[in-house]
Amino acid sequence: VPRTSPDTPKGRTRVHQIIPPELLLPQFFIPAATVLGLLLGSFYNVCIHRYVTGESILFPPSHCPHCRGRLRFWELVPVLSYLWLRGQCARCGQPIHIRYPLVLSGLAAGLLAWRYGPTPAFGVYLAFTGLLIVASGIDIDCFILPDRITLGGAALAVPAAIWGLGMDWSDVLLGAALGGGTFFA
Repeated sequence: VPRTSPDTPKGRTRVHQIIPPELLLPQFFIPAATVLGLLLGSFYNVCIHRYVTGESILFPPSHCPHCRGRLRFWELVPVLSYLWLRGQCARCGQPIHIRYPLVLSGLAAGLLAWRYGPTPAFGVYLAFTGLLIVASGIDIDCFILPDRITLGGAALAVPAAIWGLGMDWSDVLLGAALGGGTFFA
């Protein structure tokens, strides 16, 4: 059970009481963030591929796009399984798209962890990096940027900048109006 100190507002728990303090040290946080980024990158690839093909991101479970064979757990390990399988499906032998290992969100997450550390800014930038990776992948395949991602990201950017990054609300709203207004000019 997390404890609160006298200087913690009522009902709020301090982050370092939930997460073991040693995980917040750079030598642990950066590798942990990199692994998280690799896992997220695998999910981003699912989002890209399934948007393009019109499939649900939830069902069916991960499968080969050629033979539709369900992937085993060891075939879902980001990057390593691609190398182990030599870029081919274990069942049908068809090539796996090069995009899968190239979505370098693990590298991006590691760099964000190195730059921002365990702060709210890390979470905000990681989330928006993910949106940009998915939007870019869809754009490369279909030459479109889905409104769900662009407009959703724009709507989330204002509260994320104010509460996640601690920016002044007037600056954020002015930036949103000027940046968004250029599309209507």
